[in-house]
Amino acid sequence: MNGRDIKEICIGNWKAEALFTANRMRIFDYLDSGLKSAEDIAGKLDVDAGFLKRLLNVLVSLGLLCKEDDHFRNSEIADTFLVKGKETYMGDLVAHFDSMKGKWARLEECIKKGESLISDIPEDQRAGKLKDFMLAMRDNSTLSIPTILNVLDLSECENLLDLACGPGSYSVAFAGRYETLKITLFDIPEVIEIAKQSFDDGLRKRIGFIGGDITKDELGDSLYDVVFVSNLIHMYDPWVIRKIFKKVARALRRDGRIIIHEFILNKEKILPLYGVLFNLNMMLGTVGGDSYSFDEIEGWLIESGFNKISKIDLQGLSSALVVGRLKTI
Repeated sequence: MNGRDIKEICIGNWKAEALFTANRMRIFDYLDSGLKSAEDIAGKLDVDAGFLKRLLNVLVSLGLLCKEDDHFRNSEIADTFLVKGKETYMGDLVAHFDSMKGKWARLEECIKKGESLISDIPEDQRAGKLKDFMLAMRDNSTLSIPTILNVLDLSECENLLDLACGPGSYSVAFAGRYETLKITLFDIPEVIEIAKQSFDDGLRKRIGFIGGDITKDELGDSLYDVVFVSNLIHMYDPWVIRKIFKKVARALRRDGRIIIHEFILNKEKILPLYGVLFNLNMMLGTVGGDSYSFDEIEGWLIESGFNKISKIDLQGLSSALVVGRLKTI
């Protein structure tokens, strides 16, 4: 690492802001129809053409647009991920990162006070904010679903619980891959109503929904062969995580599996970079949320009655799977 690398870190927010601005202005949507001049785009968006052109040139440099004879079009990556309505659309995830920059700008304040920057959301905004977050989580899951499907074998599983299911993206993928698999989705009632919209009539006959609070409610006794837990435990402190794992153990059948999908840090908690940055994000926005190492998660699973615990790295992703089997007596 040298001085140029330091400079590259410093301009990271410049790159992000260029993307955030283009996403908010729906530039990629407008360019879905093909080559346009800066003047054409400016007229459509009612903005200054000269200033807009500077942003468009940055987007070309970032690989998000292509430029031909002073006209612009989407690059392949923008066409795939940043045009609303495409199956692989990630614009909601980009908007989610955009919405977090205010808290990140107060990182120093958070560290000095030793308090997270949690603010109450007005009642009339909660439903909209929750829906936006679920859309972002749906976008995020599209990055990991193909790899998870490749490394997991659920062919012998009859009943699966998707704990903290979010928008239901993983359950849709599991149900599509395994035609006889029965799946129950668990999350808070407001999220369950959103998740229900992810399933067509053909899948719904194998899908059940439970609205509840994992910190308060039980999951049942000996009901499931697999409990899939994606991006949940980073929300909580170790005491709550132990309680959740014990509830999962009670809900599993003999020799059942828990499959945890998370950002797993190394023992020193300095890698992978995204997981370490995410750890700061949890500090900013949650009370007790954290990113954990494999050794920590393994210890809590053993305490909760699991053995044969292993970590599965997901190629090309910053997250990993931790799998454990319920100890048989």
